[in-house]
Amino acid sequence: MVVFADQWRGTSDVDQCRTPTLDRFKSQGIDFPNAISGCSQYSPYRGSLLTGLYPLQHGVLVNDTCLDPKHNSIASAFKRNG
Repeated sequence: MVVFADQWRGTSDVDQCRTPTLDRFKSQGIDFPNAISGCSQYSPYRGSLLTGLYPLQHGVLVNDTCLDPKHNSIASAFKRNG
C-alpha cells in the first residue's frame, strides 16, 4: 500500500496533534522525510502521480482542475485489470 499524505505539514511536531493510528502506520512503513514534489500545487501533482506525466503533458496546471479521462492513469489500469 502506498499513502501520499499531503497537506499535513507540521502535524508531527505539534503537541496538540494526536495521531496514534498514523504514527503506528508510519512506524510500520517507510518514511521519505526529504522527498519533494516537482509541482507544489496539489492538483497538478496528483495528476502527475496518477499518469506519470508532467503537468504540461496532462493539462492539470492549477488546483481544482480535473484530469481529462483520455489520459491513461494508474487508476484506469487497476480498473481494467480488476
